[in-house]
Amino acid sequence: MTDSEDTPWFAGMFCAALAAVLVGALIMSMGLVLSMISVVFAVIVLVVVIAGAAPTLMRYRRRPVWRWVIPGATVGAAVGVVVVLADVL
Repeated sequence: MTDSEDTPWFAGMFCAALAAVLVGALIMSMGLVLSMISVVFAVIVLVVVIAGAAPTLMRYRRRPVWRWVIPGATVGAAVGVVVVLADVL
């Protein structure tokens, strides 16, 4: 096998894109619904959720499949937070 065959780029990018869409949708829907209650509450919950998930995700980033999912989830979370903040502010 050559070096290009060792890394499953297509499947990995698909996993990353799927994780970005799912996490982004989760963060956006949760943030937008919670902002209807209170903007401060929504921001606090988003910070707690992201800060709580970060250590676990960092531990999994070296595992074969998770190395693709973690960057996708990170991009999805970042985009979701930006969308929520843009909508709230």
